[in-house]
Amino acid sequence: RLQTVAFSVDTVITSQREGSWMKLWQDEQKGLFIARGRVEAGINLSELSPEMVQVTQAADQVNSDVAQGQGVEAHAPVSIMPQINITLPPSEIFSVYLDDIEIYDWQTGAFGLMQVDPKILVQAQSMAKAEVLERACQGDVMNIALKNAQDQLQQLFALTGAVVTVTTQGAGACQLPSRTA
Repeated sequence: RLQTVAFSVDTVITSQREGSWMKLWQDEQKGLFIARGRVEAGINLSELSPEMVQVTQAADQVNSDVAQGQGVEAHAPVSIMPQINITLPPSEIFSVYLDDIEIYDWQTGAFGLMQVDPKILVQAQSMAKAEVLERACQGDVMNIALKNAQDQLQQLFALTGAVVTVTTQGAGACQLPSRTA
């Protein structure tokens, strides 16, 4: 995997548990949280196939006399430059992390006498991860990951002295990949 972007997001999350009629709705709990998270995205290089990477020899003929304006058709030595054409697979989300979640406010019942329900925090964490991913998608994380991958591979293979062309198959879906066993 070539991770090309880590997109950071700060968001506010609310989570609550409704009160029950048996306790006259005095057991309702609400939490207000500030979540900091990040989405990591890039290109899965294991999806590259031999058809997606083409290396050819391109003859670069330089006519020094014509270039100098003499109009004589004398050819300079032919230099062979490798041509590398790479087609990248679609970008994908690698992971969504919650780096921190702070409790801003937590109300436990009408008089604050109820014991804190840990399910509220679990619900907030789940909602925060979904919100971090949604905000990253709105921030165009998939196209940023694709563009960064294209630039990085272009620069890497340009160090070989070859003529490099990097194309893409487009940005992938902005969602966590489904895990299969």
